[in-house]
Amino acid sequence: MEAKIIDKYSRKIYPWIFLAFLAGSILSIVNLLNVFYLAKGNVENLLTWPGSQILPLIMYKRGILQQDFLVKALSETPYVHTANILEKILPISHSNLIASFVLLTSYARGFNKLLTVLAVGTTVVLGTKSFKLKTTNLFSIFAFLFFIYLIPSGFNYINLILDGHRLGWWGLPICKSFYPCGISNLFGLLALLGSLIIACNWIGSKYRYRVLLYLPGISFYLIALYLHPIIPLFVILISAIIRITCIRTNKVSNEWNLLILFYILSWLLYAIAINTLYGSAQPIDGLELFNIYVRDSHPYHYLPSYYINEVTVQRLLLNMLVMLTCVLTVSNIRHHRRIVYLFSISSITCALFITICQYIGVELLHNQLMVKLGISRLSPSYNFLYLCTITSTIVSIFQYYRENKIISKINLCFISAFNYLLIKIKAIFIISILTFSIISGICYSMILSGFDQAPSFKMSRAIQELGIDSRTEFLFLGKTSKTFRLPREIGHLNVYTDYYFPFNPAYLNEWQSRQDKSVILEQCLFLNRASNEIDSPDCSLVKEMKPDLIIVSDESLEGINLLSKINIEESPVYLYDLNSLENNQ
Repeated sequence: MEAKIIDKYSRKIYPWIFLAFLAGSILSIVNLLNVFYLAKGNVENLLTWPGSQILPLIMYKRGILQQDFLVKALSETPYVHTANILEKILPISHSNLIASFVLLTSYARGFNKLLTVLAVGTTVVLGTKSFKLKTTNLFSIFAFLFFIYLIPSGFNYINLILDGHRLGWWGLPICKSFYPCGISNLFGLLALLGSLIIACNWIGSKYRYRVLLYLPGISFYLIALYLHPIIPLFVILISAIIRITCIRTNKVSNEWNLLILFYILSWLLYAIAINTLYGSAQPIDGLELFNIYVRDSHPYHYLPSYYINEVTVQRLLLNMLVMLTCVLTVSNIRHHRRIVYLFSISSITCALFITICQYIGVELLHNQLMVKLGISRLSPSYNFLYLCTITSTIVSIFQYYRENKIISKINLCFISAFNYLLIKIKAIFIISILTFSIISGICYSMILSGFDQAPSFKMSRAIQELGIDSRTEFLFLGKTSKTFRLPREIGHLNVYTDYYFPFNPAYLNEWQSRQDKSVILEQCLFLNRASNEIDSPDCSLVKEMKPDLIIVSDESLEGINLLSKINIEESPVYLYDLNSLENNQ
């Protein structure tokens, strides 16, 4: 009876769309609640790194932050493509903009996890030919993957065993946030999933113009390419590996050969186009780019000598032990062992290939193209195939021991659960929509209520009351750089320099110059002035800085014009006019 009900619904598409939405909503809500727990009600903790790249660009397009150095640099990169879309759909009110962005970030994380589950699961189905079995036998695959992503990220060793080590600080899902990488990842995974569904023959193979079935996936790929030029490389790599490991029929293999060729050619054309549009008018030396962008700022993404340490080796060895266990398991039961072997070998090959390319191209040769590509971003392909290895092993065990009472009961539980969902689909759909909306509304209200308490917002209000020109830049020294974590995003302040990085080679030299001058100024104000050495060489370089720069300090200074003293979280913060220091010298 249960099988008949599921088979009846399996011929319709809307129940599966609903189940996918329900799964994505659950993952999004779990992620949203986890984020609020970790943030502990602090609005500034809710905005992760992507907020520092996209929110300022949206504000820039709305006429704010026109003098901010970082934002001007970002406006001349492909990041602006994502800002163009979000600027049109997010609210005008700034507090509502922040709250909506936080929710979108959480939703994107949840649905990125869902698409990863579907892509990995469908790859395993294709590799093990499980799609030839009854529909009811597929549920255990996707249920296993779904529960993996219900486990919070704080369970490090469980995540490490199930997901694999984050090589180069990148893991699965490829990107967990709503920013150029994240939204591009959504469309990239949709493109991969669409092609996998066609290869599995789940939508029929008797269609006269079968090649047209690939058009939606191709469209998703082109959107992903437009939003972020690097993430689609993951789609190309995984598609090529799936073609080698899983696809062996002539008809499907020919289709995938053409598809991969199209992906490669379109990526090359777009790479040439964006290099022309966003290429640096003032090219930077390869060694200088390496020193500023890689060695001093992002060694954890680029340098194997940095991220391949003792801990990394231990974690990779643990992953290898897990894959070896999978290989030995299927070799004993002799069921689907070929695909498990191929997945495990491909996973290790990807890890070695990407690491070697990084080491030679970036660490040894300091090649500009390799630095700009950031090929370590492809390291989630290792995690993708690692998870395919584990999942295909579980499929092998379940199918080989399908007559076992325990295995039968586990399958029956999954089947019964999905059967119940399909029978009560309308009621559950309404309940899920209401639950999703209520939790989202509560979180939205919590963000709005905490917005006015953010230190950066209080600073902005104080500056407005002083009547300071909106074009003025601010430099945060001492502990204030930690107090005011998001002066751009929440406070609308033009920041002279901070740890945020302009992903634009044309601005790197100026960024480094600003960093150096800010260090010199801090030495002048906090060290030399304390010892009455105002005429030191360090202080003489202050004249090179902008005269309309305002210093934000947590310490009281003498000999410089105090504009205002304000209290933030019961601590005094001082605003000083740099121009007065220059005149005093």
